[in-house]
Amino acid sequence: MTDFRNNKKLYEMYLDRLKLDYEKAKEMNDKITILRKRLQHVNLLLDDVENYVKNLNFLLRVVNIEETNFKKRRLGYLNQSITEALAEIFPNEQFIAKIDCDVVRGKNYAQLILYDRDGNERMPFVQEGKMCQYLISFAAVKGVTTALGSDTMFIDEAFGAASADNTQKMGPIIQNIAENGIQVILVSQNSSLYENIPHREIYFHKDSITQSVVIDSITDY
Repeated sequence: MTDFRNNKKLYEMYLDRLKLDYEKAKEMNDKITILRKRLQHVNLLLDDVENYVKNLNFLLRVVNIEETNFKKRRLGYLNQSITEALAEIFPNEQFIAKIDCDVVRGKNYAQLILYDRDGNERMPFVQEGKMCQYLISFAAVKGVTTALGSDTMFIDEAFGAASADNTQKMGPIIQNIAENGIQVILVSQNSSLYENIPHREIYFHKDSITQSVVIDSITDY
């Protein structure tokens, strides 16, 4: 065992080493204190992040619910628009329209199903089929136009194959749309669709040589 009492220099060296160890220990303790404070700060940040994630998840659930409800409301509106349009032309059949939607591999699919007054799925008869297609497309465009807040609707030869009786029935439908503030731009060779509605009639033809559209006349009625 070393006797420091008889060796002053050795004793001083031992004290210097103790001082050095003490300073290192003190420095290490200071670092530990700083790290502990940083850890507390990190834990507080982690708590904030966890609360933030919880709020985001809650918001996501609310958004998903609202998106689902919004789609249901929009589909309900389109279903009603199509049903009402079909009722104008086929009042006795009492068609009820329902759009069935599904999502497959990230893609949206929609299918329109018609039901009769008893709730049974009903395929249009041959004599109804083409007109039903026209009305469904027409009512869907009308519904989307209204839902988007647009004030213009384009109809391009939508009822060219309709019977004379059904063509006359379309007039009040188009008039109702116009009276609700939507401008209807109709391309048609059948004036009975709109003859009783205030309108501007533009006649034009396509030049066979230049292939440009030439306006023949513009008349307000």
